[in-house]
Formats: sequence, C-alpha cells, structure tokens
Amino acid sequence: LFAKFSKCEFWLKSIDFLGNIVSRKGIEVDPKKTYAVNSWPRPLSPSDIRSFLGLVDYYRRLGCVLMQNRKFISYASRKLTVHEKNYPTHDLELVAVVFALKI
Repeated sequence: LFAKFSKCEFWLKSIDFLGNIVSRKGIEVDPKKTYAVNSWPRPLSPSDIRSFLGLVDYYRRLGCVLMQNRKFISYASRKLTVHEKNYPTHDLELVAVVFALKI
C-alpha cells in the first residue's frame, strides 16, 4: 500500500468522512446534509400538510438515528414489510420506536 505524499493532508482540525464531520470533539452530522430538511417551510394549511405527508410517504422506510448533544452515534434503517405499508402513521411511528429499541 502506497500513499502519494502530495495528496496527503496532515494536522487537520476536522475531516469530512462518509457524510459526517470527524474531529477531536467526536463525530457530527455534516450541516450541508441537513440544510435542505431544516430549510423546508413550516406547513400552515391543510393542503400544505397533505403535500408534505405525500412527500414523506414517498420514502416508505423505517429509520432511526441515535444522537447525543447533536452528535451522531449510530443509525439503522430497513424497508417496510408488505403489511406494514398499510399501517396508519401513528402505528408506523410505534413500529419505528420498537425497531429502534430492538437494535
């Protein structure tokens, strides 16, 4: 295994690694990855809420992220089973909580 010295960087305070910022403080989520979600306008009308739920419903997966003090610790995700796709939103949230606790 060889490393080209001209492509190496030394004594960096932080690095971008697999979508996370790794530094002396620990591992943090890259703010560029969450900017789009954080900048969404808050839905104010019922039609805005339906539009938002339609967007969220398009990505029908379960996922959980374990964070402490806004720092990434672990994450996991899986696809919904055939019968889980018919669950109402409240039940899907409970399924996600159970999934996160089993990990």
